Amino acid sequence: MDVSSLRQELRGYLVDKTFLVVLDDVWSDLVWAEVYTSFPDTGNANRFIITTRIGDVATPLHVSSVVYPLELLSKYDAWSLFSENAFWEEAQNACPLELVDEASLIVKKCGGLPLAIVAIGGMMSKKDRNPRVWAQVQCSLEWKLNNQSNFELVRGDVVRGVLLLTYKDLPPLLKHCCLYCCSYPEDYEISHLKLVRQWIAEGFIEKRPRMIDEEVAEE
Repeated sequence: MDVSSLRQELRGYLVDKTFLVVLDDVWSDLVWAEVYTSFPDTGNANRFIITTRIGDVATPLHVSSVVYPLELLSKYDAWSLFSENAFWEEAQNACPLELVDEASLIVKKCGGLPLAIVAIGGMMSKKDRNPRVWAQVQCSLEWKLNNQSNFELVRGDVVRGVLLLTYKDLPPLLKHCCLYCCSYPEDYEISHLKLVRQWIAEGFIEKRPRMIDEEVAEE
């Protein structure tokens, strides 16, 4: 079905209905123009919800809209989220006293962004409880955030900086496994079994005593 036929079919189906349309993670205002002209204006209190990181997309043309900016996590909530991921093995997710200073600086550099906090927290959960090690991570994160570009640092840069750091912290073989997922299209539903077998076929899985390759790949 071509685009024109699809629009006609969609309008005919919805003409006497009330509908809610959710567009998640929209990166271009052109998307709204395509979608808006594809739905019937029935006056049935229909609604569109758009999530985006771009200001121009958040206020679409031709409709009455309300923008709800998401607030960053408070200092307390950011610390709590980090602790849940970094110190999940500790009683009440308590940070060891010798790590409080460096951990606080790491959380601060995440700028209240949940994805960045969860990613760095998961990485730090596997680190030695050694202040020197944590100080090295904190300095590395600071360098990456300060040297990504000459442009003003924005939220997306913070997330990219944190994710890049957590990626570089992976062992070489796990880096290969992670990068291999890029061979799939964005938002593609990846078959767990198929991915494991592809890793094995590519030679990414190390042999281990008394374990078959599939078991190693699963782990």
